Amino acid sequence: MAILGNICSHWNARYAIQWSCCDTLLKPQACYGDCHYLDESLICRFALGEGLVGQCFSQKRRILVPNVEHARKDFFRRASALSDGIFSVLFLCKEDNVLELGFGFSLTEEMACTVEALPEAYYESGADIKTSPVVASRQPMIPAFTPLAHRSAFLDQSGLGSYLIPDKRSEKQMPDSEPPLDRVVFDMAEVRQHSSVGDAWIVVHDNVYNITNFIKHHPGWYVGSQSATISSIMRNLGKDCTVEFDAVHPKYAVRQLTDYRIGEVAPAP
Repeated sequence: MAILGNICSHWNARYAIQWSCCDTLLKPQACYGDCHYLDESLICRFALGEGLVGQCFSQKRRILVPNVEHARKDFFRRASALSDGIFSVLFLCKEDNVLELGFGFSLTEEMACTVEALPEAYYESGADIKTSPVVASRQPMIPAFTPLAHRSAFLDQSGLGSYLIPDKRSEKQMPDSEPPLDRVVFDMAEVRQHSSVGDAWIVVHDNVYNITNFIKHHPGWYVGSQSATISSIMRNLGKDCTVEFDAVHPKYAVRQLTDYRIGEVAPAP
């Protein structure tokens, strides 16, 4: 996390994401920044060769998106980047991972070469971050986001590693399979059909989650002392439970939900 923070400071980047390969999927291993774009990035999974992240990893080459507005269709998170005022995005292949950097100004190929050439050890050494040849043409504005609780859950605002909160879920509470790679969209009528213990979906902040494995092994599921918790879960299956979820969980809890995400809710007509 500290290295990514140093990289962002040195190059005046809005965010940094380190993508690592696990089996056949690239997943975000660490990130740094303060933008809503990270929310979507943290629930993304890319197959080798898929999207710009997968292409960068498979082809072992630098990929620069000089202007997000004119990005190719294989930049799947383009809409989020635009809404955050991210102008240029750079993907660098670093050994067994991909480093993604986003900027609020135009990054040229010459600048991209300079970024790629600087060794990671430079950032670890705590070198003077004021020596960067990349100078922002303007200070990017950070827009207001809704809902705030969902956004802040994904941000390490303390700088002390709030992402490192231990995950106390058991193996049997985890999903049986990886989230779908395509961006699946469901309407609420379909979500409502999955409202039982053996087939449990919920909606939180417009994302659809299949929490079947988790609730079947929820602590206290068969113990009366936690009957209120179980009753609350059952009451919200097949529904949008954003308000209740935010009311009873700490902010970081929504990050654990990302493993159960299967898609998003279709916009209301």
